[in-house]
Amino acid sequence: MMNYTNKLFIGLLLVIFPGALSNLYGQTGDPEATFARYKSLYPDEQAIYLVLKQHMNISMANDSLMITTSHYEEMLHLGENSKPYAQGKIYSSSFIRVSQLDAKTLVPAKKKYEVEQVKEFKESFDKDSNIFYDDVKYINFLFPAIQPGARTQLSYTETVTDPHFLGQYRPATFIPVIESEFVVTVDDGIDINFYTFHRFEDIYSREEKSIGGKRIFRFSGKNIPKIKFEANSPSLSYDEPHLIPVIRSFTSSENEKVNVLSSLQDLYSWYRGFIHDLKKDDPSIRGILDSIVNPEDTELEKVRKVFYWVQDNIKYIAFEQGMRGLIPHPGSYVLNNRYGDCKDMSSIIISMLHQLGIDARFVWIGSRDLPYKYSQLPSPMVDNHMIAAYQHGKEWIFLDATGQYIPFGYPTSMIQGKEALVAVEEDHYELVTVPVQTPSESIMSDSYTYSIEKGMVKGEGKLQLTGHARVFNAYKMIKSNKTSVDNYVNRLLSRGSNKFFVDSYQIAHLDNRDEPIALDYQFRVEDYYRTTGNQIFFNMNMDKGMAGSTIKPDRVHSLENEYQYVNSSEAIFNIPEGYAISFVPQDSGIDTDIFSYKITYTQKANRIVQKRDYQIKYLQLHPQQFSVWNEAIKHYSESMRQVVILSKKETE
Repeated sequence: MMNYTNKLFIGLLLVIFPGALSNLYGQTGDPEATFARYKSLYPDEQAIYLVLKQHMNISMANDSLMITTSHYEEMLHLGENSKPYAQGKIYSSSFIRVSQLDAKTLVPAKKKYEVEQVKEFKESFDKDSNIFYDDVKYINFLFPAIQPGARTQLSYTETVTDPHFLGQYRPATFIPVIESEFVVTVDDGIDINFYTFHRFEDIYSREEKSIGGKRIFRFSGKNIPKIKFEANSPSLSYDEPHLIPVIRSFTSSENEKVNVLSSLQDLYSWYRGFIHDLKKDDPSIRGILDSIVNPEDTELEKVRKVFYWVQDNIKYIAFEQGMRGLIPHPGSYVLNNRYGDCKDMSSIIISMLHQLGIDARFVWIGSRDLPYKYSQLPSPMVDNHMIAAYQHGKEWIFLDATGQYIPFGYPTSMIQGKEALVAVEEDHYELVTVPVQTPSESIMSDSYTYSIEKGMVKGEGKLQLTGHARVFNAYKMIKSNKTSVDNYVNRLLSRGSNKFFVDSYQIAHLDNRDEPIALDYQFRVEDYYRTTGNQIFFNMNMDKGMAGSTIKPDRVHSLENEYQYVNSSEAIFNIPEGYAISFVPQDSGIDTDIFSYKITYTQKANRIVQKRDYQIKYLQLHPQQFSVWNEAIKHYSESMRQVVILSKKETE
């Protein structure tokens, strides 16, 4: 017996996309002809999606919103190596419940298909290494009898338990899609908005109809090319067309308008309820504060000390379970447990500062994985992180203690340039953009002196790291295993050739975030320079970093960089006894908006001093900038190949 909801759903399918039922439930068609057709169209693909469809239904029930999304996917296997696509995975959580799951393989058998059902579905929790615990579950399964010409079909229904979380529609995948469709049906009285990104309207058609007290929106596209995977790219949200539905409001049974996410104020009011009354005084926190700060400390120094104490004493553990993923624990709870997630670390910072009489704010923010802004999209899709903030004069100082080694005053690299939603008062917020740290705020500065001794280069140097260069290297240098630290230091300092060896090193200021990390070292390089007759050819550019790093002409996605920085070096080459300088390369340099460098040579008595620095000036390098980058890198690489020539002095 088919219930009314299913009848209505099927009726809407027939109205909106006639013939859909043959895709959903039919097994018609000649297997050989179908395979031959698509194999000729996609000879290099292992598999393609014939159909990707979603139907979201949003209706009213007792002044509440009922939200379900029906999914249907059909894949055609084309290659002998398509078995990796036999792996199926669907996720669920307290916000998304999965039901009516059905999966099968249509196995070609001459002029028809034979059906083999998936019989075993296994549930497992998400094992994301960055999250200690969350309630996300994966339903894992394996399509049987995968072979060229087989078709796999998957259908299931999601029930969304909170109207703030409707998800998004992404038609493109890593294999081609023949037909993609997203249908949203809403009851009259429900106001929904669709936010589109990256030329979505140019690629996917939109239709809108009203039928029997419902509005129906249909978005569809055909012959959608696959997404090209490229290393070091930003998240696909930056480049791929997609759509985010947002419920603005609905009308209650008493004809009253109920806002959901009609504006950023709605989002803030919802968020505000999660942090209500979290600044209460607590004796346990007061006791800790007495051991951290001194009465004569300035306010800024007190903030610094509190921030560093939380970094050092509260272990970051991501913990997400339902609404717990949105609500911070009180500061006293975090203090007693000595661990917490980003919300908890923000909560204890704010609680501690509040008890010192210092005003600090909760801040919602998205990492750089998310391209959205609150000012453009009033939705929790914008953020995935929480931090604290303190206003010093007109300057906001962002306090993200999840960055264990980040110096006070620096934002973590993952939130640079992001729009932050700062909680001010009960009904008032402020939007603040986190500054992007300039290259000069993150410097890797190296100075070393070396000489030629018995066919070998030997020298000593000092490397200093500031800003984000300090942070990222600190994670690698603070290890309990000395062997792993030794290996990392060798990779960090490596230059000249694979015959570079660090003979000894000492690291200073590793635990003092307000000082640059200082690395003193002694090194040797075997078989580095070339001797011909009475001449020595020596390339002082021993560190070849960035040389040859041009971008391939077929790259389509942007390049992402963790932070902007300066790499600087001063190399002092002691001229071996009995030799004189015959040739020193000319100074060179180039300056663009995304990359610059400068190399200079100076002769001082029996020494040559080379100073070289380059600057990486982007967080994202876009395709339209690739040609400028490649020209600059070619120029730099040419300069890096230049050599000093020494000639043996004539004996008298």
